[in-house]
Amino acid sequence: NGLSTGEAVVRLTDIKDSLATAVAMVAIEVATEDDAYGIFETLNDRGIRLSVPDLVLNYLMRNAPTKEKKKEVRDKWDAMLERMGKRDIDAFLRHMWLSKYGDVKARGLFAEIKTNLEAQKISSLEFASECSDECDTYSAILELSDTVLRKAKPHVAGLVKYLGATSSYPLLLSGLRCLSETDFEKLVKYTVDLFVRHSVFANSNPSDLETAFYKAARAIRDRKKIATSKSKDCLADAQSVLAGINPTNSQVQVGAAELVLTRSKALYLMAQLTNAMQSATKELAIDDANLEH
Repeated sequence: NGLSTGEAVVRLTDIKDSLATAVAMVAIEVATEDDAYGIFETLNDRGIRLSVPDLVLNYLMRNAPTKEKKKEVRDKWDAMLERMGKRDIDAFLRHMWLSKYGDVKARGLFAEIKTNLEAQKISSLEFASECSDECDTYSAILELSDTVLRKAKPHVAGLVKYLGATSSYPLLLSGLRCLSETDFEKLVKYTVDLFVRHSVFANSNPSDLETAFYKAARAIRDRKKIATSKSKDCLADAQSVLAGINPTNSQVQVGAAELVLTRSKALYLMAQLTNAMQSATKELAIDDANLEH
């Protein structure tokens, strides 16, 4: 790293001294691999901080019945980690859980996952596969994939890139997994409108909107489980939930009088207003490519 020989020796000496005096290593001998997984999980119960993904993987590996199944679980999990890259795995697992199963209680996400898997008798490989599949969809949302999002991309970009509406991610995930292309676009447009009205103009309690987004996400999933349901039915259930929290026009007007915007929100809203006021030929239309210029 550009250090001279003398500087490199000093740096290595410092590292050696730190390892020798400030790091304690404990070796624990166990009879089986399952015992090792059990100790790993117990460390978290004793207050040593371990990440949710590490705890979940440890639990899945411990409960996989054979070496072959353990390898399949590990492969699925590694594929998910590679797909996410440097993105927050904890956030993905939480958003996926909110989207499919319910709100995360005070005891924490790992406890919720463990309890549900045991109660529903979901196998390790089944859950690892589910996480990997959902991760592909979640990553496509964050990456603003043209091929996956299609016509909904500009509206998803508004939520993800400009409005910072992270609370909408579980709803977007449910919509993209369960709705037709046309209905997903409708859902995203409705979500953008609601977020702007509720959180930008009316400046209402964000936790209320967050709760509504999570509830709507699960409403889509629950309706999808019914064999006779259609995409439009799932969309209608979500819109019904969201409509209950939509501010009145008078609330929006009052909030607009004292509106203060961040730069990214101002850019997005001005672009939408500009495009809405254009002529039919859209001579001066603004898109995502030139919005910030």
